[in-house]
Amino acid sequence: MRLIRKPAAKQAWIRDFIRPHPQLRVLDVGSGTSSILPHLAGVSYTAIEPNRDYIEAARNRFGARGDFHVGTLADIPRVPGHFDVILALGLLHHLDDSEVRDFFEHVHPKLAAGGRLLTLDGGYVPNQGRVSKFVVSRDRGGHVREMSRYTRLADAQGFTTRTFYSNNFLRIPYSHVTLLCQKSE
Repeated sequence: MRLIRKPAAKQAWIRDFIRPHPQLRVLDVGSGTSSILPHLAGVSYTAIEPNRDYIEAARNRFGARGDFHVGTLADIPRVPGHFDVILALGLLHHLDDSEVRDFFEHVHPKLAAGGRLLTLDGGYVPNQGRVSKFVVSRDRGGHVREMSRYTRLADAQGFTTRTFYSNNFLRIPYSHVTLLCQKSE
């Protein structure tokens, strides 16, 4: 992945969507090894990930810079606190619709007032090129969706969602969908 990523696009996404600043409380769901943490200077960072080895790697690399939990979607309610930003990067396309609904149900009460849920996944988007559509269809996640389907799943669980897509995160043709979700009033 390091060979095909465009670091400037990742930095722009972090700047425009996460908007890191000191005292921002971030929960990273499906955090892997917490590789995003170096880009989140000063934030209060909490991670939850089912793979114990990934959490151990994150603890070894970042120590007290974050709070790292081994857990599944069902464990999200037990993570202490409320968060200004909840991240699910590359997660939803690994979950079937029922699991995605459970995810939204679990994270909804963890958002602080005015908080934002941000997801980033491969997806099918308007005017998508044939090569991009082919590459996305081969994603190992197994549940890549139409952009509008991601939005409907979030909105059905009490979020107001704005949906964006980008074709510039990788050096190969691939479409990413970002959901920016907030609790509905």
